Amino acid sequence: MKREPANTREERFPRGLVIRLTVYLLVGHLLAAFLYLLFEAGGGK
Repeated sequence: MKREPANTREERFPRGLVIRLTVYLLVGHLLAAFLYLLFEAGGGK
């Protein structure tokens, strides 16, 4: 009986989807930080 909530929870958030979203968020933030550093280093007013 205790396994049922875990099964519905896994169906709501599949493990592959969670991993993919985490990777996309991480890569997106790293790309944004890299672009920010490029503009900070290159754009001098």
